Amino acid sequence: MSVHEDLSRLLEGELDAAAEGDLRARIAADPALRADWERLQHLPFAALLAAEPPAALDARILASRRPPRRWTRAIPWLIAAGALLTLGVRRPPPLVAERGEAIRIDVGESAEVVLQPPGGDPMTKKTWLAGAGAAVTVLVLKGTATVSAVEPEPTPASAAEPPPRALTAPEVPTAGSSARVAELERENTLLRKLNSDLEIELKGTPVAWPPGLPDALLPPSFEENIRAAVARCAPEVQIVAIDCSEPPCLAGLRVPAGPQDRNWHQALVNECPLWTEPYTNAVATASGEAECADGTTQRYTVLGWSTHLAPDAFPKSEQENRSKRFHARLEEIRLGWPCE
Repeated sequence: MSVHEDLSRLLEGELDAAAEGDLRARIAADPALRADWERLQHLPFAALLAAEPPAALDARILASRRPPRRWTRAIPWLIAAGALLTLGVRRPPPLVAERGEAIRIDVGESAEVVLQPPGGDPMTKKTWLAGAGAAVTVLVLKGTATVSAVEPEPTPASAAEPPPRALTAPEVPTAGSSARVAELERENTLLRKLNSDLEIELKGTPVAWPPGLPDALLPPSFEENIRAAVARCAPEVQIVAIDCSEPPCLAGLRVPAGPQDRNWHQALVNECPLWTEPYTNAVATASGEAECADGTTQRYTVLGWSTHLAPDAFPKSEQENRSKRFHARLEEIRLGWPCE
């Protein structure tokens, strides 16, 4: 156990007579230890609140106090106080009750207890009923004294009310603001029109299905033919998607990578009768790289029939728009490509 722990036990009166005598001898012989002991003795009083009591206390509390005893009863206290003043002992700061509560004072041998405002003989009770703002001062003459609150009643608390909100009157549109709103609406309409024109310029206008097309070019036949041709002539190819939203129909294919990348094309487009008989080898095709969510890329291929198979239904004058639509549809397939 350290010497400072022994000092704390000495302050609390927990040492036996022999240990207390030895420690006090060490304190007297060691200036540094004596300085620590003097500082330690003032710590309990330094923690007490130094506050003046309010001018008025609860009348009910004061009424419950007994009247002061005759002055002859205070002679021993006056003698003790005079002796302490002669020795230069300073009165510690008072303990101030923040609310009406019972305060217990345990005195080891002798002490001076002062209640402000006065409420009777300070030493007739060990438990005091102190009103809010009452200040209790305990000056130890010999031994120790402990001051503490005894089972204080809980202070009622309620949820804080929200701060008041400042209300402002709504802004009333004026003639100038209405004109500005109308101007902004016209600008917005113009920008939407320009954006639409730019999108048409880049992506073209959707191509409608013309009447009178051969049956093989129609969506149901195309899907049936492409699935049959892949199953028989290029089983290593996987059909991922078929888009017949506008002509020509396009199939998104996941094809083998590496040296065999073009073998499937030869076997399917040039040599497979299930494809060459309805569509010849005139095809609309393209390949590219699709970006996957994990940061990798996968190759995709698009295969469809060519509009050259029905030149009357797809005139050359509309070739530019059909080309824009073909590339726009390729971009949609690329963006929606399911990576695996």
